[in-house]
Amino acid sequence: MAYYEGDITGDFVWEYDSGDEVFRYEQDPFFLQKYGAHLWTKRFWEGCGCYVEDNNLPYCMRCYDSAAEQKEHTNVDDLKNPHPSYEMRFFKEDFDEQVRPWLQVNELNAQEYIPRLTFINRADTVVCDEWECKHNQDNTGLVQEYCILKQIEYYFDHNEEPIGEECCVFQIFLP
Repeated sequence: MAYYEGDITGDFVWEYDSGDEVFRYEQDPFFLQKYGAHLWTKRFWEGCGCYVEDNNLPYCMRCYDSAAEQKEHTNVDDLKNPHPSYEMRFFKEDFDEQVRPWLQVNELNAQEYIPRLTFINRADTVVCDEWECKHNQDNTGLVQEYCILKQIEYYFDHNEEPIGEECCVFQIFLP
């Protein structure tokens, strides 16, 4: 199961209750790249948790004097966390050029299956406040993409413009 947090937060797993059974759909957390989002792999040093800025370094030179010292402290051979997290960045300019037209084209089709979808700002992040979605095998991907893209749109439309380049940044965590 994958989830995301940052400027927007939520989960890439959707469950639909159709009365007598629950349908579970896991969305590809990297689908946003096809809409212009940029992905960075983030790894952290074992032991200290510092961000690995240069993957060629043999150990965290900020916290340890040698790889042997770090290995002794962590009791692992792979000093870089083997389970990376990912940082997804969506720049407003790319969103406006690539996503807003897609949302307009697909809005009627997606909304046919989404009776309710609202977002709110909570603790400096956009979360889904309320949603209701009808399940249909043919529309699952479209509806899920639409919902997350609308969440990012809400972020851009309802947050004050920061100094510099406007960007929606969030982390994707995988088990």
